[in-house]
Amino acid sequence: MSFFRPRSIVPAAAVALLALSGCGKSPEAVCKKLDEISKSKDKQPVDECIKEMEEIKKEAPKGYDCIAECTDRTSEEALAICMLACMASDKELEKVFEKQNEKNRDKREAKDAEKLVELTKAADKTFDTSMKSFSDAVTNFSITIVEGYKAPKDASIMASFDHEDIMLGAPHFTIMMGSDDTPAAALDASIKSAEMLKGKIVKKESNDSGFVLHTESDFGFSVELGVKSGDKLFECKGLLNGAAMKKKDELIPWIEKVCKSIKAK
Repeated sequence: MSFFRPRSIVPAAAVALLALSGCGKSPEAVCKKLDEISKSKDKQPVDECIKEMEEIKKEAPKGYDCIAECTDRTSEEALAICMLACMASDKELEKVFEKQNEKNRDKREAKDAEKLVELTKAADKTFDTSMKSFSDAVTNFSITIVEGYKAPKDASIMASFDHEDIMLGAPHFTIMMGSDDTPAAALDASIKSAEMLKGKIVKKESNDSGFVLHTESDFGFSVELGVKSGDKLFECKGLLNGAAMKKKDELIPWIEKVCKSIKAK
């Protein structure tokens, strides 16, 4: 179950009264009532709630009785305050919640990762945009991502592309003009930058048409490509973190495909 974490200690006598009045309610009855009170579109399914309440009843019986009484409340606000009182007074209940939240976090991330894979299958969308060099020289280029991504509004030394739904955690793309004349030299410069950030080099290779660099750090997993188009060398980077890491092997090839689609205009 996902509840607010308490910020203050509630008098023990008040919690004892809550617990006594909640005795006798089954996990099914508790979850049915919680479902009725909650107005959230993303509320937990009743069957999942029942399993978690059964676990709470077994491992933190006093906390369970307290929660059961909370279901007599008629509003989400009053329910949340009551839940806080229960957690503030029962360490065993807090431990169970921590364990359940960890499990639920893993489930959410797995679902979010599946959504990201589906996102890559959306219809292609080609963006025609531009970048400025430090000397204000403008380079026009195109890149093909998918529907849902947004193009940068103004030309600058770096072009950034993000998905319009920021809650998805979709890969973030940044494109810059190559810092060196050759792919090999640009790769060496990127490796040095990664090492400064304490990134672990996972893959590195280069040829006349570009380079590939994969690095892993506390910030996530970075997929960086040098892409030669005409006489221009573009450096394209896609960053994976959070839930995306669970589908890294499927998302990396897509990021490389997006970066390779860059064409100078």
